[in-house]
Amino acid sequence: MTEPNENPLSYQVGGSHYSRYEYQPIEFFNDLRLDFNRANALKYLARWKQKNGIEDLKKAQQYLRFFEQEHEKAIDKCEKFLRQFDGMEKMIMEDILDGSIAEAREEIQEMIEIEEANIEAEEGDHADA
Repeated sequence: MTEPNENPLSYQVGGSHYSRYEYQPIEFFNDLRLDFNRANALKYLARWKQKNGIEDLKKAQQYLRFFEQEHEKAIDKCEKFLRQFDGMEKMIMEDILDGSIAEAREEIQEMIEIEEANIEAEEGDHADA
């Protein structure tokens, strides 16, 4: 029997279909912080040959349908949120949500530089007055 404080990756309850992997599915899901539905689809795909065959493939397919359904809801919520903004802010938010992080960081830096220049110009106008 395993000790309660033992690393849970060092043993598997109910088979060996995951513990045979050097990089176990649960590690991958946690490292990527995958959502429940995609993690389950991947889980069933990883084990289908060793465990429940076609039934696991059908489960993977069902979890992908759940993911698509939730993804559509998330898209609707993103669109609702983004409708509140325009211009550069909206464009950067879209980049962030699309995963274009480097591009978003560059665009934010441009905004900072523009705003700093505007502040300097205003301070110069006040000094001249």
